[in-house]
Amino acid sequence: MRGRVGGRAARTLRWLESPVPAKRRRTEHWRQSLEQIRDRNGSIEITLARHVRQEEPGVITTPAKSLLWRVRVLALSDEEIVVERPSMLGVEAPLSAGADLVAVMTVGQNQWMFRTRCVGQLLYPLNAHRSVGALRLTAPERVERCQRRSFYRVSTIGLALPPVRCAQLLEISSAVPAEEACKARIHRMIDMRIAGRLMLVDTPAGPEMELAPALGDDCCGSLVNIGGGGVGVLFEREEPALTRKAPCYWLELDLTPTIPAPLNVAARLVHTRINSARRLYAGFAFTFDHHPSYERFVVEQLCQCVALMEREQLKRRKDAG
Repeated sequence: MRGRVGGRAARTLRWLESPVPAKRRRTEHWRQSLEQIRDRNGSIEITLARHVRQEEPGVITTPAKSLLWRVRVLALSDEEIVVERPSMLGVEAPLSAGADLVAVMTVGQNQWMFRTRCVGQLLYPLNAHRSVGALRLTAPERVERCQRRSFYRVSTIGLALPPVRCAQLLEISSAVPAEEACKARIHRMIDMRIAGRLMLVDTPAGPEMELAPALGDDCCGSLVNIGGGGVGVLFEREEPALTRKAPCYWLELDLTPTIPAPLNVAARLVHTRINSARRLYAGFAFTFDHHPSYERFVVEQLCQCVALMEREQLKRRKDAG
């Protein structure tokens, strides 16, 4: 005879014994998963909702590239989710109230996406002595489970993750002229954009294009999140360039056309892990010890990228009436 079970244990038992298919059951109980993330001091990912380009009649291409932040879940209610304000290299991302967002939450092998909106900012007290900047997001009415082999995509939302080229940096000193070349290239192309002369295809190379650091093995992945001091990159498989760990790496972040040319930055590999789809996730921390003044340029470009994405969203909403 089965012993008597009460409270939360009883509800869990009834849920497990229910005839509802497992996939549907996981989706319908997304709120418990979000509560689990909060209770574990965990995080979700958020990004500005981007438009889907329609370049030819009847042909819809992939969405514009998305920049995701990993943010800690601080509090939940029936109406709102409170998350820590996203930042990049210690600078808070310039997200405004009213911005439409897409959120991604992951628990174990399951991943869900939903639409939300930033409805305000606040200082959230972590304890009696410390508060952090936070965003108030609308709680979703529904969520959709991501496809097992196609994370960051569901039937109603698709995120285009920016490509990242990662190469072993053989000599850290060789990064300085290459970073100055990156700065000159982006500034030149911004000037061309302002003057109305920037072509996104076949842009003529300037003298700075020929400079490159001393590099070793390389590999290509996708930018899945950006945080306070670095980025998370997802690779389709284990890469020799990462398994044979180097002291430093050279990253090329492709956020074009919002940033008019790829953004280069030196980084250290902090950790790696294999996810449930057998893909390699690598966390990199940016390093500027060899070139301190370059940090300000990187921060400026990332913040400007976010501002342009949000401006584009507001214009699209205005045009739609």
